[in-house]
Amino acid sequence: RALYAIRAIGLEKDEKLPRATEEFAAEYLTGIEQVRPNERPLLLGHCGGAIIAYEMARQLTARGTPPAGLILADPEISEDFAPYLHKSGLALQLVQSAWRKRAAQLDEVMRKNPDLSGEVRRVLVAGGIKHAIGTYTPQRYHGPTLLMTSVRRRRILLDETRGFPTLLPVVDVFTATVGHL
Repeated sequence: RALYAIRAIGLEKDEKLPRATEEFAAEYLTGIEQVRPNERPLLLGHCGGAIIAYEMARQLTARGTPPAGLILADPEISEDFAPYLHKSGLALQLVQSAWRKRAAQLDEVMRKNPDLSGEVRRVLVAGGIKHAIGTYTPQRYHGPTLLMTSVRRRRILLDETRGFPTLLPVVDVFTATVGHL
């Protein structure tokens, strides 16, 4: 099976930084389809990338062409960047509202400074990805999934009320005895 790594959108001067996880996922799927138009990809994402890979799998499934599989490697769990794992209702809306305001500020900086490059641009793009993940509210996904967790993150990721068991009816879990990185 071919393996492709996807670089973050927004690193090049002419690329507009998406604001939502759904937009990142759609852009990445477009890139995959340009290279391998008739292949069902096996998706793997780590940390924040796991959240984007999850949404990519959802979008493929909604189109009627589910991925060959989904591997989530130690998905992001912090209260800011994955607030749906920690909060609900008004508390979740407030956190996500704050992230939307920050995303708008980031968008303004990038719009006013289109020639930014190097480390400054990479930091801004990383911030854009975090903002997108912070405002994401995942919907259920029913495809085959392997959830790989570190010992430290296992409890939150597998919480029966807020974690991935609420989103994935069937999931295989592997707990690694290594750290997140």
